Amino acid sequence: MSTPLRLARENRGLTIQQVADSVGIDPGNLSRIERGTQVPSKDLAEKLVNFFNGEIDEIQIIYPERFASDDDTDGSQTTDEGDKKARLMFLKLAKPDVFEALEAEDGKAV
Repeated sequence: MSTPLRLARENRGLTIQQVADSVGIDPGNLSRIERGTQVPSKDLAEKLVNFFNGEIDEIQIIYPERFASDDDTDGSQTTDEGDKKARLMFLKLAKPDVFEALEAEDGKAV
């Protein structure tokens, strides 16, 4: 599952260890939070939002399943297609002005 938190980390070229150290948590916990198998505290979600300078918000961290792409839901979606879908959803939510510019450039809804 590609969650907004994982995408934000990967887009910056950071490791789980680097982010975990920066926000003061165990990397195993961060890994589980990224995968959506562990729910972070509100305080930790806020620390992560601040670390990523608002690229993602608390809702995306606490409820990743609402924003994630599940690359193998029906077997028809490739990893690249799933990642693209997740990135577009993230962009639409986190950076609506950039999303709208891309949408206008394409001349169709993304």
